[in-house]
Order: sequence, then structure tokens, then C-alpha cells
Amino acid sequence: VDYEKFDNPEHGDLHQVSPKFIAFKGPIGSKHLQEEGDYAHLPETYCPVFKDKGVSAVVRLNEPNNYDSNDFVKRGIKHYDLYFDDCTIPTIEIV
Repeated sequence: VDYEKFDNPEHGDLHQVSPKFIAFKGPIGSKHLQEEGDYAHLPETYCPVFKDKGVSAVVRLNEPNNYDSNDFVKRGIKHYDLYFDDCTIPTIEIV
């Protein structure tokens, strides 16, 4: 039931890959009009779900200007940035 609900972009577009790993579409920093059918969520939208599933940290792989990491931190979820360009291989320092 959780998979079917959260797989839907309207409900977060997130997937529990393993008991300790959830992949999700990166949040946005502020609400703005999306194209019809294109859903994006604020960090605080994800936090209750993450807390319920025992998530203690978020690792951002995309651009750091998409949202404020403190939106997770102030809700008790650690945040790490490991940015590398989309469709590229991360450097050895990131790995």
C-alpha cells in the first residue's frame, strides 16, 4: 500500500529501496505553479514521512540552490551535499 501511494508524484514520488534507503525526487524551495501533472514538494512535506520511516539523513546530489538544507535540519533530519553534474560519474572524493 505504501509503495502505490508514495510512487505517485502527487504523494512525493519516493521509493523505499531498502529498509535504510529511500530515493525521492528532490524537493523545491518554495511553492510555485507547476505544469499540470508535474508535482514538486517542499522539504517539510517529506519530513513526516521520513520520520515515520526512520530516515535520519538526506543526501542531496543535485544543485544546492534548489532548496534550503536547513528545512530538513531544523526538523531533526541531518543533511549532506554530495553534488556532481547530472548524467556524469561522481569524483572519487565524492564516492
